[in-house]
Amino acid sequence: MVNKQIWVILLMTFMLTIVMASQQSLGTFEQGESIRLIQTCTTCPFVTLDTIKLPNGTILEIGQNMTQTGNTFYYDFEVTDLDGEYIYNTYYGNYSVPVGFLVTLNGNTPAEGITVVVFSIIFILIVFFGIIYFLKSLAHFLEFDMDLIDAAVLIATYLAMWIFYYFSTEYLGNSFINSILEIAIDIGAISHVLLPIIGFMISFIMTNLKAKKKARTTY
Repeated sequence: MVNKQIWVILLMTFMLTIVMASQQSLGTFEQGESIRLIQTCTTCPFVTLDTIKLPNGTILEIGQNMTQTGNTFYYDFEVTDLDGEYIYNTYYGNYSVPVGFLVTLNGNTPAEGITVVVFSIIFILIVFFGIIYFLKSLAHFLEFDMDLIDAAVLIATYLAMWIFYYFSTEYLGNSFINSILEIAIDIGAISHVLLPIIGFMISFIMTNLKAKKKARTTY
């Protein structure tokens, strides 16, 4: 009887090790969303969620039994504000298994290689062109000589930044580049939208006043 119990325990331990060791990665998820942490075990009466390690190294002590649904145990995790790799540890008895999952800005696997290069080149070109043409148009603004083309190009550059921001968020998912883009968009709302509109209106008014003054002088 004792030998039979030992064999049963060994068999359960072996099955538990195989089942729990097979799940090493939960996948990739979007930053800020609720994530269901799961562990599957056909022989466990309970599974405890021990700790969760955040990407910044902080370790959250959970120490709660996971909710059971059939052979699956789960725990809904809400603290996903950081992007990077999370690792949670579950255990049953003396057996503990770490399971990792990745949190990114867009919920996709981080872009690599040529994708990063292409996005970086486009980003540099948009910023470079935006700054150069802004300085050029600023001279026209100070001389009250800003025409519709100047204003249209600046606004188009701003819209291009918005479009690039959208595609960067969807396909690149780089939080550093997105933070720079957000700052550029905030500044661009003034330098590439508000200022050109005001500059064009002032230039238009000044041009008409000069034309009327010239007409009166000629008359």
